[in-house]
Amino acid sequence: MAMKQTKLFYTPLWQENLLDVTADWAAHNKVMLDKLYALADSEKGVEKTNFGGWQSDDDLYKHEEFTWLLDNIIKLGNELAPEFCTQKKFNDGHLWANINVKGGFNIVHTHPDAILSGAI
Repeated sequence: MAMKQTKLFYTPLWQENLLDVTADWAAHNKVMLDKLYALADSEKGVEKTNFGGWQSDDDLYKHEEFTWLLDNIIKLGNELAPEFCTQKKFNDGHLWANINVKGGFNIVHTHPDAILSGAI
């Protein structure tokens, strides 16, 4: 007799190589990093799950340096959206960054209202 399997806590993981999505990833990455370090120098940031580092507000999408990234995230997310979203389309979200110095870290945490979350 075979046991029945029920997937109660199944967490799928998708991966995409951004080099496959955009040929100029290195240039975009440099622009984003330059902007993040400038923000970290000029803004206090927020304290949520980070210890010993800096975390931006969750509205990085308002800075033009991150527009291409959000566009690609939404495009990739919309390939999966019909499985997760009644509107069958994602059109917004939150975007933030962490800069962790030596010894800095982010504690284990969840994104309770998120249908999808990701990291680059």
